[in-house]
Amino acid sequence: MLANPQMDLIHGGAVILGDPFVVDKYDATKKIHLQDCPIGGTFFGKRKVFLELNGFNPVAYSEDSEFFERAQQRFAVGRVDFPTYRYDRTTVDSITNRKNAKGEEGEPKTSN
Repeated sequence: MLANPQMDLIHGGAVILGDPFVVDKYDATKKIHLQDCPIGGTFFGKRKVFLELNGFNPVAYSEDSEFFERAQQRFAVGRVDFPTYRYDRTTVDSITNRKNAKGEEGEPKTSN
């Protein structure tokens, strides 16, 4: 932030442990790579961003990207090209792993 004082929120890359693909929040039939997603654990920002946006909204899935989209509409947002976070996706009961294993309504997918 000192090197880029005009930025209000910065996010970065992550070292992904485990499956780097997650269900796309816009299309549950597709998976996207986490490099294409804002990851909340990489957010570093000015206090005013979090206060003015009232923090993270309690959405069912992808609350970090929902916050990020709101931040982009009102603040200067940048990205660093180096990893700032280690994302361990090897935990079986993580939110994204449960979402990967379930259908849109949270029910297990069945074969037709």
